Amino acid sequence: MDVAGLGTGITAVSAGCWHVLALTSTGGVKAWGGNQSGELGDGTTTDRWTPVDVPSLTSGVAKVVATNYFSQALTAAGGAKAWGYGGFGNLGDGTYSTSCPAPVDVQGLTTGVIDLAGGYYSGHAITAAAAYKAWGFNQYGALGTGNTISVNTPTDMVGF
Repeated sequence: MDVAGLGTGITAVSAGCWHVLALTSTGGVKAWGGNQSGELGDGTTTDRWTPVDVPSLTSGVAKVVATNYFSQALTAAGGAKAWGYGGFGNLGDGTYSTSCPAPVDVQGLTTGVIDLAGGYYSGHAITAAAAYKAWGFNQYGALGTGNTISVNTPTDMVGF
């Protein structure tokens, strides 16, 4: 059975805790599922049972990453964006926001990103300069910063 409205034109999909993101062939992002912290990026916290557009990401996206109550996108221009729950700094925008229902830029990563990944309330990026950047929840040292301090902006991983 096809997901309503997504019979064709989807190039990638990423499933998070309660939500799903799809990347369209035109570089747009569609989202559906649970939306308690704005992880669908449609400007609301309303759950959606069928795909909706992420209004600010209707084109120009190269990759989508759905994680634990938040979402990320890698733009075709090499920028990182995030939205949804950010209470551990995992949006990378310099805040500890509990709800951000629309995409924001990850600080310092508006260009030069070649890959993006998400963990349990953390974001991870590789830059064109071969740097590894991480931000967000770090209780167990998953950010690779040599400590267990959570950070709300991208930080260099030790050894890269």
